[in-house]
Amino acid sequence: MICNRCGKVNDDAANFCIGCGAPLGASESQSSAAASASEPTAQFCGWCGRETIPGGAACTSCGAPGGQGVAFCRYCGRILTPGAVTCPNCNTAVPQPRQQTYAYTGQNPPQGTVPPQVHAPSQGAVPPQGYVPPQNVYASQPPVYGAPSPYGAYPPGVQKNKVVAGLLGIFLGGLGVHNFYLGYTSKAIVQLVITIAGYLLFFLVLPPLAACAMGIWGFVEGILILTGRIAVDGHGVPLQQ
Repeated sequence: MICNRCGKVNDDAANFCIGCGAPLGASESQSSAAASASEPTAQFCGWCGRETIPGGAACTSCGAPGGQGVAFCRYCGRILTPGAVTCPNCNTAVPQPRQQTYAYTGQNPPQGTVPPQVHAPSQGAVPPQGYVPPQNVYASQPPVYGAPSPYGAYPPGVQKNKVVAGLLGIFLGGLGVHNFYLGYTSKAIVQLVITIAGYLLFFLVLPPLAACAMGIWGFVEGILILTGRIAVDGHGVPLQQ
């Protein structure tokens, strides 16, 4: 049995195509409807990765044009590497940016009008001074659009500043402020809780020592951030230099 959707040859007893998964024996319209129903709906912004209105003209969080951007997956919100073809999380195809060519919409010449011909000068002939060769006004090339997006690889406000994160780690590392800033929430909560407990239970031995250890831990992380050993935030986005 041949699949109406992809042309794959299947067993006569098969109910679904082994190539595309479409139901066998159904009409082409039914197969297309089933394939369309199984396709995911884009509900995340491709610029900032936050949830937005599906099919909206612009992102409700960052204001970027809707249906564009390849910094984040539009179906699951996962960060994407530049040039990725499929999302590593949901395995959905990433729309690739392409140039679009639009038809020329200028005024057409009147019916029966013959465009002026451009004649090349004969070999060796010198045109007179001030001579301007006639232009073929009806042979204009259609404009090509598709200039690079002004947002770049990541829209403004997505990347965290490396210097700010490093200084927070050096001076407030025991409280986990730098990890809150970078999005490492679990690690930041551990550092904050242990440090506060150490100050409250100062009359014991182990809690103050644990609080001091959290401070040293945060100081070391601040140095690693400034030296580039920690180069991404909790979402995998590179830190801004």
